[in-house]
Amino acid sequence: GYDRMSTLYPAFYRRVIHPAYHALKRDGLNAVMRQALAVDDYDAAAFETLRRRKLATLLRHARTRSPYYREIVPSDAADAVGAGTALHELGLPLLTKSIIRERLDDLGAEGTPPSRMMENSTSGSTGEPMEFYTDIHATLWRRAADARNRHWLGVEIGEREAILWGSQIDN
Repeated sequence: GYDRMSTLYPAFYRRVIHPAYHALKRDGLNAVMRQALAVDDYDAAAFETLRRRKLATLLRHARTRSPYYREIVPSDAADAVGAGTALHELGLPLLTKSIIRERLDDLGAEGTPPSRMMENSTSGSTGEPMEFYTDIHATLWRRAADARNRHWLGVEIGEREAILWGSQIDN
C-alpha cells in the first residue's frame, strides 16, 4: 500500500533516480558526491595527506591561471604545502571584499569560457551586495557538501525533511 511505497521511495530515489538523472545530465555530480562521501572513511593521516595534496593542486592552479594569485602566491607554495607547511605560514593576504571588488576580473581562471561562469552575489546584509562568479564545479561541490552534511544528520537524499530558515533581510 501507500505506506510501503512511501518508505521504499526515498531509497529508490537515492540509489536509482538521482544517480541516473545526473549520469544522463553528465554534470559530474555523481563523481563529486562519491569523493565527498569517501573522506568519511579516511583516518586522520589519510585525510591530512589528501588535504595537503588538494591544497597544493589548488595553489598550482591559482598561480597558473589567475592573474591575481600569480602575483601573490610564491612559486614554491604548492611544494611547501605538499611537504607540510601550513597555509598561514605562506603569508598570503586574506581575500577581502574590497580585493574582490577591485580585482574581480583578475581573480578568475584565465581561459574559462564565459558560459561556465555564473554570476553570484551576497545578500548585502553588511551594506551592499558583493558580486562575484562561480562555476559548475563549485556548485557541484556545494551540493555534495550539503548532501554529506545531511547524511551526517541522518537525512538521506530523497527523504522528506522540513527546513526552517529566516533572515531579518527577508522581512
